Amino acid sequence: QVLVLLRVNGAATMCRWSPEGNKFAVASSAKIVAICHYEEKHKWWPSKPTKKHKSTVLSVAWCPNNKFIVTGSTDYRCRIISAFDPERDSEDDEHGFGAVFKNQHVFGEILAEFSVSKAWVHDVAWSPSAFRLAFTG
Repeated sequence: QVLVLLRVNGAATMCRWSPEGNKFAVASSAKIVAICHYEEKHKWWPSKPTKKHKSTVLSVAWCPNNKFIVTGSTDYRCRIISAFDPERDSEDDEHGFGAVFKNQHVFGEILAEFSVSKAWVHDVAWSPSAFRLAFTG
């Protein structure tokens, strides 16, 4: 058996594995996304919360680089947030995001925010190249 420590005071609304399978993200009604990683020593998945949302987070997707998530929420916004973990992710900038996202290695940092939706953002997705986003709202 394996324990997952979410520490979320609300309903979990969506869960997604990272591309490398070493982390997963759980969106919630508590205005956070919990980023979980496995700790072999304790045989559990503790979480680290991103706390930059202003309302329920309905959707989450991982960037192909394994370092960013994109979220959709009930405040009509789509956000790109750093999920960088120095113990699990390389600081190499293989996709060239360093020129655009100066704080890409700061966990929980909002890297971009889009407020063009006229409704709740129910789903988000990265393109395989990591250079385009799609979201519904």
